[in-house]
Amino acid sequence: MKKLICTLIVLSTIPVFSQTVKYAYDPDGNRISRTIVLNPMQSAPQNNTEQEESAPTYVEQIAADLQVRIYPNPTQGLLQVEIIGNDNDNKTQITVFNQSGKQVFAAKTAGQLTPVDLSGVPAGTYIMHLIIREKSEIYKIIKK
Repeated sequence: MKKLICTLIVLSTIPVFSQTVKYAYDPDGNRISRTIVLNPMQSAPQNNTEQEESAPTYVEQIAADLQVRIYPNPTQGLLQVEIIGNDNDNKTQITVFNQSGKQVFAAKTAGQLTPVDLSGVPAGTYIMHLIIREKSEIYKIIKK
């Protein structure tokens, strides 16, 4: 009985994660990228700060020297789009659409970190379209 209780105590301290894997393919059917999203599985957050810190981050390798991170998703309103390896010469176009196809946010940037403010739109699911170095990527964004 003591072994069972000790085993349960040890297992309860191990963090548990779920993951989602997303693949992107070029027009010829070749896989060009893989996205892994880690979602910590835990009890309900105690406050908003803990919820924002534990929100999953989309990480995707677009090219050998280019990586995109989008966090936090789901968001309360302010979303960060980080493009690692983006030169100031490479313009990035960020566009967000609602489920009806209406554009709710648009920006062109050459920087590595771009804030996307969705605080003025209602809660729901949105589509983010990124164009970087003439490569187009689509992401699902959830606003709480």
